[in-house]
Amino acid sequence: MENYKHIDLSYLELMSDGDADMKGILLDMLLTEPSGEFDKMQKLAAEQNWDELKQVSHKMKSTLPYVGFEELTETNKKIDKTLWERQNSGISEETIAQTVSALVNTVTELYTKALPELQDARNNLMNPV
Repeated sequence: MENYKHIDLSYLELMSDGDADMKGILLDMLLTEPSGEFDKMQKLAAEQNWDELKQVSHKMKSTLPYVGFEELTETNKKIDKTLWERQNSGISEETIAQTVSALVNTVTELYTKALPELQDARNNLMNPV
């Protein structure tokens, strides 16, 4: 497995059980699905639609570990946790909005950093050296 600056595909490797076709399917999913979800998260954060944003973030919790980018996964978990605890936290809606918007921006930026490495991993799988 290649060494990358941001991603670690050990979990993806484990879950694909060394099956190159499965690994390709998972990499293709990681190259396409999160982009749309992060765009949706940006829109929902701007609209302060916390319930829907919570659902999208929660869904991403099962996808992002395949990227193997700990900061990306943990930042998404913070979004999820903040939104799940929102009603019971006593934190103002303004603070929630600022915090969640910043976290959504961060998670999007981190995914953008991972994309070239994911693409490189996909290319290497298709064209082994």
